[in-house]
Amino acid sequence: MSATLCRIKDITVGEERPRVCVPLTGTTAEEMKKQADLIRSACLRGVTIDLLEIRADFLKQPENTDEIAGIMEMLREMFPEKGLLFTLRSREEGGKISQAEIPPILSRIIDAKLADAVDIEMSLGDDRCRSLIGAAHDAGIAALLSNHDFDATPATLEIVERLRHMQELGADIAKLAAMPETKQDVLRLMEATVIMHEKYARIPIVTMSMGRLGAMTRITGEITGSAITFASVGEGSAPGQLPIEMLASALDFMSEYKG
Repeated sequence: MSATLCRIKDITVGEERPRVCVPLTGTTAEEMKKQADLIRSACLRGVTIDLLEIRADFLKQPENTDEIAGIMEMLREMFPEKGLLFTLRSREEGGKISQAEIPPILSRIIDAKLADAVDIEMSLGDDRCRSLIGAAHDAGIAALLSNHDFDATPATLEIVERLRHMQELGADIAKLAAMPETKQDVLRLMEATVIMHEKYARIPIVTMSMGRLGAMTRITGEITGSAITFASVGEGSAPGQLPIEMLASALDFMSEYKG
């Protein structure tokens, strides 16, 4: 099955080569600016970065929409060609804030049209997800529905079913990350990604196996069908993220030598 592409600003997600997204994890606007300067330096060195993820749950005041608006304006001025993904990650899924705090903040970000795409956790519940996805679409914002399992790697069919459920809820992109305990866990996630991509996907999908054990899944998207990969410039936002220069070289290698 050929998945439908997704546009995030001028970036097309779902083409053969995975798009590269770099999270910003500063606790203040000043720290976000310092990270943005590092990202700009990497771009000037010729490193390809397509998307920036604003991890607002790292901020000391994630509810301060005015501060967030200033950060987004700064990033748009520095990176006018890159898509901005806004994320509030709950503690339940590896983030910094409670899940109850997310919907009202996310709704304000969507209403103000501050981002090009927003991350919505599937664990918020079907009704809340549909409501936020609908609001995002009304605002012309792409909706990435996500699920993070820090306890284990689900069975192959369970991974596929979670991704299909995100698709049925109306997501533009479906993302699943899982923590491996064995090499077989990593291979199982890759197998599930291929099955979803080839048999069921009508939207781009994003998967990753976290930690050092799963690091290889961050460079194999062109083979498995995972459409976005996350890399670090400075402090990363999740276990196993590769430094951007290392990731860029690995993606070039995979693209040149894939079968």
